[in-house]
Amino acid sequence: MAAYYKFSGKFAPQGPLLGILAGVAVSIPATFLYVYGTVSIPEAKLRAICTLAFGALIGASSGFAMCWGKVRNKFVAATVGLAASLFGLYFSWFAWIMHLVQPSHWVFNLARPVMHPRSLWNAMLVVNGIGT
Repeated sequence: MAAYYKFSGKFAPQGPLLGILAGVAVSIPATFLYVYGTVSIPEAKLRAICTLAFGALIGASSGFAMCWGKVRNKFVAATVGLAASLFGLYFSWFAWIMHLVQPSHWVFNLARPVMHPRSLWNAMLVVNGIGT
């Protein structure tokens, strides 16, 4: 038992790309489920579970894609996981703000608002000042 597995630090070029694509692809539908769950569930502890499930889903999809893409570098895997989760967080903020503005239409097109990060920042400042 003298030989143990060690990370080689190697990765194929398609590995990080697959991880980011999988994280982004899962974060888009997961965002709508996350926003719907956090708005419609009245119990605060169950909303916390929605948040944990949202993050775990994005991380697991990125992780499985990087395993499939043969990423054996911890730094690359952490960077890809961080990038995918930041995209999911950015997207979920827009979906949440859009739900506050139009609560009757919880499924809507986020392609146009996502392209304007300054408007999101201004909305976040307003929400921070007055609350939800």
